[in-house]
Amino acid sequence: MGTFDVNCAITSVCLGYSEAVWVPLRWLGPQGCRPLGLAMKGRYDGYGGINSMVDSANTAPLVAFFNGLDSERLSLEDQFYRYRQDTIAEVCAPIAENTALWFAWRAENGDSDDSGSMASLDGVPLVHALIARDIWDAIVAADVDGVSSIPAATLLAELADPVLDEIYSVHVSDVEQDLRELVAVDRFLRGRGLPWKTHTEGDVDYANQQSASDLEHWLNWAYQRYGDDPVLRSGIDAHAVDVRRVRDEEGDMLAKWGL
Repeated sequence: MGTFDVNCAITSVCLGYSEAVWVPLRWLGPQGCRPLGLAMKGRYDGYGGINSMVDSANTAPLVAFFNGLDSERLSLEDQFYRYRQDTIAEVCAPIAENTALWFAWRAENGDSDDSGSMASLDGVPLVHALIARDIWDAIVAADVDGVSSIPAATLLAELADPVLDEIYSVHVSDVEQDLRELVAVDRFLRGRGLPWKTHTEGDVDYANQQSASDLEHWLNWAYQRYGDDPVLRSGIDAHAVDVRRVRDEEGDMLAKWGL
């Protein structure tokens, strides 16, 4: 499968080869998604992931958690992944594959049929979101819900998720800043009635090739949809700089080719 472009799971701006945030999720059907782990950051790689998915203090608890799961809890259709859970890239690979292929399978077999998931934890499908880094950073920086003042010991309680407790309860001091960011984004979304969702759901088609005009289209769409929210608007403004860069680069290339 060749490269493909995706849109931000919060605002639908195009990611292109922009800085992005990759968040693993548990897909709970009509209830939406809930985070499975902390955010990882890097440049979108054109294949549904980011280019800097490396092991760190941030990722170590999630890797250790997956290493401790037996086949009763972790179901992976592709057994190639069963014995390859030693790095964060190996943990995330079947999640990324499931996000790309399972939603396509559901589209063909009916959105109410969840039986085709290729990666599940405790029977719950595992997927992920890609979010524009500018949008994520704007939400965290605004801190509209005062997350920066929450005691570290109560951060997990803010997320109220038993799986996150299981993964991070003894690692809070190691991942405090990343955990604060996750709480800040979670509170922000809940406060505005916005769901956690994958970049394959919602307003856009998944896995298209996007031109500079597509980037402009979705940027304008995001302004129309979220421009009245000062936090999201600041993130969209920052992302617009990247859109202009891509537009100018494409224009230079076409001019070079005499088109």
